[in-house]
Amino acid sequence: MTESEKSRIVSLWESGMTLGQIRQMVAVGRVEFADTIREMKRNGEFPTTRKTAEEKVVAAFQRGERNPYAIAEEYGLSVHSVRSFLGWNKCHKGKKTRNWVHCDRTDAIVEDLQEGVLSQAEIARKYGVSRQYITKMKRKVEKWNETNVNL
Repeated sequence: MTESEKSRIVSLWESGMTLGQIRQMVAVGRVEFADTIREMKRNGEFPTTRKTAEEKVVAAFQRGERNPYAIAEEYGLSVHSVRSFLGWNKCHKGKKTRNWVHCDRTDAIVEDLQEGVLSQAEIARKYGVSRQYITKMKRKVEKWNETNVNL
C-alpha cells in the first residue's frame, strides 16, 4: 500500500470513520487491509486513540454551538444522539443572558424614577412607553439597589 493511501486511512480514522468503512473506501482486500493496519500500528503511524462522537459533541457545545440539529449534521449523528450526549455530560442551554446595557431613554427613565418627582404614569407619558415598562424598570432598580447594599 502506498504512503498516500496510508495517510488517507489515518485521516479517515481521525475523522471518525470505522475501519470497516475505511476498508470499503480504500477498496483493498480484508486480509491486506488488516495487515497494513497492523504494520502501521507497529511502526507508530496509526493513532490508537481518537475523539469519540460524544467528545466531539461536547466540544462543539463548549465552543458555543447550541443547536443540536447543526451539531448532528456536522458529525453525521442523529439529533437524539446529540441530545443524549449533551444530557449525559450535563451540557444544558441554561437561561438566556440578560442585556444590561440600556439606551439613553432607559437611563433617563431610571433617573426620573430615582428622583421621585413624577408618578409612574407621568414618566410613561413623558417617554412614550407603557406604565408596565416603567414598573419593570422600577423593580429592576430596586433589585439592583438591594444587591449592592448587601455587598
